[in-house]
Amino acid sequence: MSIWKTPVTVELLTAMSANTATSHLGIEFLEVGDDFITARVPVDERTRQPYGLLHGGVSVVLAETLVEKCLERYQLTGSVLATAKGEKLNLINFMHP
Repeated sequence: MSIWKTPVTVELLTAMSANTATSHLGIEFLEVGDDFITARVPVDERTRQPYGLLHGGVSVVLAETLVEKCLERYQLTGSVLATAKGEKLNLINFMHP
């Protein structure tokens, strides 16, 4: 059973993110399930720090993008746990009016 209160597809999320930080950083939506959205971000000249690693701020943009899309489609209020490769990234609190 889907948790989404409004329609959500990879194509819709991609279109909604055109000309935003999401698209400029190359964040790509991969899958929408009944209770999740997955995305990835490339590690390239747009997203690397001087040492060649993914910039920490980009990780936050990826997490915030996913949380924002979930809030939009689920009309959720409260805390959401963002994860990266199964590891806890941080607890991000969003309040949706």
